[in-house]
Amino acid sequence: MPDYPFSLAPRRAVVLALLFLGLQLAFGFLLGLFLGIWNAVAAVAGYPSADFGPLSIAIGNTLAVAFLVRRELRRHSVPRGLLALRGGAFVRNFGPVLILSAGLVIGVSECDNLLRSVLPMPSAWTKAFFDTIGNLAVHPVSTPLLLVVIAPVTEELLFRGVILRGLLATMKPGRAILLSSALFMAIHLNPWQFPVAFFGGLIFGWIYLRTRSLALCLSSHALVNASAILAAGYPFTIPGFNLPPPADRVIFQPWWLDLFAVALLMLGAVLLHLRTPPTQPFAAPFGEPPLLDPA
Repeated sequence: MPDYPFSLAPRRAVVLALLFLGLQLAFGFLLGLFLGIWNAVAAVAGYPSADFGPLSIAIGNTLAVAFLVRRELRRHSVPRGLLALRGGAFVRNFGPVLILSAGLVIGVSECDNLLRSVLPMPSAWTKAFFDTIGNLAVHPVSTPLLLVVIAPVTEELLFRGVILRGLLATMKPGRAILLSSALFMAIHLNPWQFPVAFFGGLIFGWIYLRTRSLALCLSSHALVNASAILAAGYPFTIPGFNLPPPADRVIFQPWWLDLFAVALLMLGAVLLHLRTPPTQPFAAPFGEPPLLDPA
């Protein structure tokens, strides 16, 4: 595979994350303003109003990432093929990544319980806002579109396909994954989501390092997000996982479920490690990060 002069300094990675956040908020504000006017006109005409919250976020995410990715690739004069999904690596390594994702789903659920026990949401309005965004009953189309399609695709393209990929050409892999995960956490602007986003960023970053497959990263991301909105519909209920707790209380998962999550994470990591070749040195300061596919 040819080498491309594509690399990112840590400062540039931070700038990209801040630009994404600013563009996302700007687009979201403009769309929210437009849709608010639409609702006002509809109300005057006698039509019921609609909540376009998830749809506004989805469109804002898409526009912000499309602008930044196109700008960054043009800035480095590299082809769009740099962001190839690498379907071959996806097929070979989907099993271990699926196991990793299942462990991540259970693990982030307990992380969420722990954080809510230490840092309760300050108001009923805050809780209602975040619960509504992920509520299938309120947004049966826009919520899955945002959380299972738009968010994984756009965030993986930017944070793994551009930011992490560029950092891997200028930093050691561990530091590159830590920095990209910290930026991924920060752009969520939700303190109750910070540990989940950071831990997820570490897993997605390691998957990308080992496989160089964006398809695997966004699939794992989509599975984790889908579990958050579909857990209540599972044919079983487990306290702390998918059984709603009493009001103003936090219930933790059973100890055996936490151990099961650790076992799944370890098994998936070992299997993925065995299926992918060891990381090779980079051709720093420029050059394609090491290709991890067998010849």
